[in-house]
Amino acid sequence: MSHPNREGRERAVELLYEAEAKGIHPAEVIASLPIAPTPYAGVLAEGVGDHLELLDHLIGARARDWTVERMASLDRALLRLGTYELAFEPDQPEGIVLSEAVELAKRFSTDDSPKFVNGVLAAVNDDVRGGGAWRNVSCPLALLMDMDGVIRHWTGGVTQFGDEELGLPAGTIRAIALDPDRVRRANDGTITDEQWRAEVAAILVDEHGCDPDAVGAAWSHDGFSFDDDVLSLVRAVRASGTVTVCVSNASSRLEADLADHGVDEAFAAVVNSSRIGIMKPAPGIYELAAAEVGAAPGDCLFVDDRPENVRGALAIGMPAIRFTTCSRLEATLRRVGLLPDQPAAAP
Repeated sequence: MSHPNREGRERAVELLYEAEAKGIHPAEVIASLPIAPTPYAGVLAEGVGDHLELLDHLIGARARDWTVERMASLDRALLRLGTYELAFEPDQPEGIVLSEAVELAKRFSTDDSPKFVNGVLAAVNDDVRGGGAWRNVSCPLALLMDMDGVIRHWTGGVTQFGDEELGLPAGTIRAIALDPDRVRRANDGTITDEQWRAEVAAILVDEHGCDPDAVGAAWSHDGFSFDDDVLSLVRAVRASGTVTVCVSNASSRLEADLADHGVDEAFAAVVNSSRIGIMKPAPGIYELAAAEVGAAPGDCLFVDDRPENVRGALAIGMPAIRFTTCSRLEATLRRVGLLPDQPAAAP
């Protein structure tokens, strides 16, 4: 007799396979279906999609001589599925998870797959259950949030609209202001935000003949907005008693921007790269952020929209997810117990 969740696992593997082939989140695949899959299939597929980088990190660390990218597609889907169950479905006995994954490998993959899948998942089980290094992956004690691209979104300002005001070819100011080395120096604290702006202004005056007063007026644009829906989630997490921390690669202006817009109260602390001289994805910024709230890296959940920053957190043993949409973030926060049962009220 097959396990009662066998059908859900089989369907989840199909959903994961289709999502990867199309390069979309499994939730999008599910939303396009004329008939919804069984509830457990949806739980598994969406959960894998939300924690994909984490699951691949755990699998990759235990798959000897194999990268996740080199694995057969079905083996990859089965390992992601089994790893998700081990990490986020504690009510599923480890023996059942492993045996079900092996059975699915026998049915759908190669002759070598059952042994390979069993070996990797057995090792992953040691990491995420009992006393393993990732034992708190499903129950974090602190939420660490990136700022730009997650909570704050740049909408233009001087780098987009200043050229017309100053009579310059389109893209002139953006190319100067967002020169990679200049941005790095502003974000690692080599120069302050005021120095960065002054440097850009001086180039505009010296090389393009702009009027200094006009340059100053152009810089008055904020050029960004905050996502109220994401902020509502962060505020709800903090209101429920969990420590929230902003961890951002930003200039020295960040704290003032947050205070001016009433966003600072959503966080217990702000860890700004330009203040500490360390930028993501360097290990030190994650370690300092965890230490700021008295937590170990493994007791935190880090959220960022940039894959390299997510990988940086995972590399030091900090659970992390890549931000895609507010709805997927909310689903993840509820899954790991950081949000109350009821949706967060608007601020």
